[in-house]
Amino acid sequence: MEIKPIYLFYGEERYLLHKDVSIFRSYFLKEGVAAEEFDGSKTSLAAIVAAAAEVPLFGGRRLIIVDRAPWFSGKKKGGDEVKEKKADPGVEEFLAYAARPNTETCLVFICDSADKRMKTVKAVAEVGTVREYAAKKSYELPDYIRKYLAKQRKKIAPKATDLLLEYVGDDIGLLSGEMDKLVLFADERERIEANDVERVVSRSAEASLFALSDAIGARRKRKVRETLTTILDRTKPGDYAMVFGYLVNYFRLLLRIKDLSAARMSEKAIVRETGVHAFRVKKGMEAARNYSAEELCGALAAMLDCDYKVKSGRWEYGDGLFATIMKIVN
Repeated sequence: MEIKPIYLFYGEERYLLHKDVSIFRSYFLKEGVAAEEFDGSKTSLAAIVAAAAEVPLFGGRRLIIVDRAPWFSGKKKGGDEVKEKKADPGVEEFLAYAARPNTETCLVFICDSADKRMKTVKAVAEVGTVREYAAKKSYELPDYIRKYLAKQRKKIAPKATDLLLEYVGDDIGLLSGEMDKLVLFADERERIEANDVERVVSRSAEASLFALSDAIGARRKRKVRETLTTILDRTKPGDYAMVFGYLVNYFRLLLRIKDLSAARMSEKAIVRETGVHAFRVKKGMEAARNYSAEELCGALAAMLDCDYKVKSGRWEYGDGLFATIMKIVN
C-alpha cells in the first residue's frame, strides 16, 4: 500500500469515507502506530501543521487524522470567483508544509465539503489525494450491491436486490451490514436469492413505510389500516413528522409519475428524470393508475390540512394522520 503524505476525504457518504479511513488505521496499527486524532473545529491549522512536521525522538512513521476540517471549503461570489474564508495564519503554514511535507507522517483531513479551486485543496492534490464521497443516487444502489457482493464471490438475483432495497432502504451502512449477513448465510452457495433476503435481512423503519405506501398505492384499505396502526403505535411523538414527510413525498412522487406518464415518457426515462430507483418507479406507475390527478392533488391538500390542524392544536397527530390517510384511500 502506497501511503501519500496528505489526504483530503469529504462528502455526504460517511460510511464509505470512514471505511477508507479505517484502512489507514489498520495499516498503521500493524506497524504498532496508533492514530493521533484532532478535531479541526477546536484545533488550529498551525497546531496541526506543527504536529505533522514534528519528527519523533526515536523516529518512525505517524498517522494524524483531522476530523471536521474547515479549511477546504469556500463560498461562491459573483459567478466562479471563490471567496476565501477569513485569513487564517495557519493556511500559509499549511501551504508551505504541503510543498515539502514530512514523508514519515500521513496526514488525513476529513470534512463535509471541499472546493477544488481553493489553494488548500490544490495543495493537497499536488502532493497527495483529494477524494469525494458523494451520496449514491437510488438508481446506483443495485450496481453497488452487485459489486459489493462480487468482492465476496457472490451473485445476487434481481428480485433479491429489489427486496433488499425495499427492506433496508438506501443507507449504505445498513445495506453493507445486511449484505455481510447474507454472505454468511449463503455459505458456499454462490447466488443469493429473494428467499434468503426474506429469512435474514432486518426490516428497517423505512421498510414499514414502504409497506404502507404499497398498500396506499393499491388502495387496499384493510392493509392500510393495519400497517398504519402498527407504524403509529411504534412511532415516538417526535418522529411523527418523519412519517408525515414520507407520505407527502410519496403522493408528490405519484403525481410526478402520473404527469410524466401522461407525457408518454418510458419507465427508464422517468427513472432518469426523478432520480428514483427503478423498482420504486415501477410500483409508483402501478399505484398512479389507481388515482386520478385530481385525487392526488386532493391527497396533498388533505395532508396540508392535517398538518395545519395538528400544529394549531385542533388534532392529535396520530389520530389526524390516520383519519386523513383512510379518507384518501376510500
